[in-house]
Amino acid sequence: KKPKMKTTTATKPLEKPTSQIAEALYTLIKNKTVTRKEFLLKADILNAPESVRQLKNNHGVSIVCKSVPTTNKFGRTVNYGSYSLTNLSAATKVYKKLNKLEKATK
Repeated sequence: KKPKMKTTTATKPLEKPTSQIAEALYTLIKNKTVTRKEFLLKADILNAPESVRQLKNNHGVSIVCKSVPTTNKFGRTVNYGSYSLTNLSAATKVYKKLNKLEKATK
């Protein structure tokens, strides 16, 4: 006799962000890793490190920043940060809470 497979309900897509801090978290949730430049291009967030700081310190989102070496236009090695979430499900819960708070204040 075959073991029964658990059926999972399809996850509902996330609602669109209602604030810049929610937009930063949404971008992290939707992408595996996000650089500062990608925050600007994908979410129009100019100060990504500040948004990441707020998510970590004010909302308890676990985000790591990996240093990625590259060569700049002058031939020197420089590093840039690549941000990623360490717990996607916890971050998603925070995102939903952030969006509800913003809707409630409007």
